[in-house]
Amino acid sequence: MTLYLTSSPTGAYREAKQPSYKGFNPENRLVENLKADWKEQSRCLLICANPDAYMQNNEMRFFFEKTVKETGLSVSVFDVCDSRNGEAAVKNLRAYDVIILGGGHVPTQNRFFQRIGLIQAIKGFDGIVMGISAGTMNCAGTVYAQPEMPGESTSKVYRRFLEGLGLTRCNVLPHYQAVKGDVLDGKRLMEDITYPDSFGRKFYALPDGSYILQKEGAVTVFGEAYLVAEGEIRKICSGGESIILHKRRQRYQGTHPRRFEEKYKEHEPEKYADTIEKVISKGSTPAGMHISICVEEILEVLNIRPGERGIDLTLGYGGHTRRMLEQLKGQGHIWGLDVDPIEIRKTKERLNGLGYDEDILTVIQENFSEIGRIGKEYGPFDFVLADLGVSSMQIDNPERGFSYKTEGPLDLRLNPEQGVTAAERLLELSEEEIAGMLAENADEPYAQEIAGEIAGRIRRGRKPETTAQLREAVEAALAFLPEDKQKKDVVKKTCQRVFQAIRIDVNSEFEVLEAMLAGLPEALAPGGRAAILTFHSGEDRLVKKAFKRFYKEGVFCDIAKDVIRPSAEECRRNGRAGCAKLRWAVKAEM
Repeated sequence: MTLYLTSSPTGAYREAKQPSYKGFNPENRLVENLKADWKEQSRCLLICANPDAYMQNNEMRFFFEKTVKETGLSVSVFDVCDSRNGEAAVKNLRAYDVIILGGGHVPTQNRFFQRIGLIQAIKGFDGIVMGISAGTMNCAGTVYAQPEMPGESTSKVYRRFLEGLGLTRCNVLPHYQAVKGDVLDGKRLMEDITYPDSFGRKFYALPDGSYILQKEGAVTVFGEAYLVAEGEIRKICSGGESIILHKRRQRYQGTHPRRFEEKYKEHEPEKYADTIEKVISKGSTPAGMHISICVEEILEVLNIRPGERGIDLTLGYGGHTRRMLEQLKGQGHIWGLDVDPIEIRKTKERLNGLGYDEDILTVIQENFSEIGRIGKEYGPFDFVLADLGVSSMQIDNPERGFSYKTEGPLDLRLNPEQGVTAAERLLELSEEEIAGMLAENADEPYAQEIAGEIAGRIRRGRKPETTAQLREAVEAALAFLPEDKQKKDVVKKTCQRVFQAIRIDVNSEFEVLEAMLAGLPEALAPGGRAAILTFHSGEDRLVKKAFKRFYKEGVFCDIAKDVIRPSAEECRRNGRAGCAKLRWAVKAEM
């Protein structure tokens, strides 16, 4: 079953103005999603909310059939179900491809559903179910019948919680833009009635045009949406955007999950803290997480004090940012930058959930090469941090294509919405350019052999488009090495260097770093501290050279004489910390 939980898919509630579009509301990808799920010549059934309003129900049937056709969805039959044919229509439910549950009075519709046996009949329905307003509310297992008629909020017999169809766990509050200011029986509908009812529960308030799509185990909200829970309300999604509320855990073979997407406990660290600690204690990084490196060393260098303003140029999972926020003790502000549109949203939500809202934290999707402009707009900053390592959640996710260890698309972009993929980039380069890139970005000793193999495969129509195909090309290029105990390790380290070199090229990482270093002094306040964590000798050379130059010019009054490395204990607990180097600088008092 594909379930659409809509507020109003055709127009705004209580608004007389006709919408500018014909058919269903195209905002928030509703039409796009419907067209992907809709069968040709679908048979449709509209189950009404007021079963005895025959004339109104006939008008609704005509309206929705017209709306479906104007949307460009083909239909062969469009029937209506009310008191005239309720039991008969439900017995024939499997003959339909689409069921539309109309809007109206929730308890009235709920009683009709009970009477005609819809709760049992709809189980296992293999088609599209679209709930509209009351129809959406009655899809829940336990329905929250938000009072709407005079007297319902004060009545001792009115039942606010009813048995529903059991199609979803989502309780939707429709028409939020219209009803949020309503007063019923002398009480504010939201603040005095709904908020108190939300303790121990979750309600999703949807303005018209927004909806929830439940499909193939995933529950996704499209458009502006609010979560009402524990007596409070907060915005969880904006118009034009979407977020996944729930995704069914995939089953796996054996006693322990092996694939990234199967490690469901590691993807929920707040819920499975014991599992997370076990993984970390073994020197591994839990799937979907990133363990921040040199945290204590960075805090010591930056010496953050309450009331100061700072910026984390590489927000990532937010580990460093969270610890820096703790140092502010509620006074001051931190800006967090990241280019990754996928992870930045998760991190913002994670930090907001810890109580760090817009008053103390501003999250911006931006490349840190723009530090000069950002410093002018928000700075100057008392402290600046840049962690140049790729986050573990990027490396470990096969869909991002960062690792040779797992099968995935050969992507390697830090921002998957911009630029060309690694597979596309290799097609742009000659054999000589590929060899030069491998040598310059990773000091690759087998650069010529690997470049020849990649270029040869491209010429033969076997261009590497996946991580596995690039790994195979590297292995083929090193086939001349003797088959001994060392070869496996050589191939492994070569793959690491090749993927690193291509990633640096695809994301222009050296050029971006140089731009950031050039703009850093202007972004720092007098006496401001900067800390940069590198993981590549080329990056460290650039940072060291820039810091020395600014020190000689008198821009910096102090810089790190030697790199700071993570402790042996940290390297034992986190294998990815081994190559980290920390350098710091202090801007001169002007």
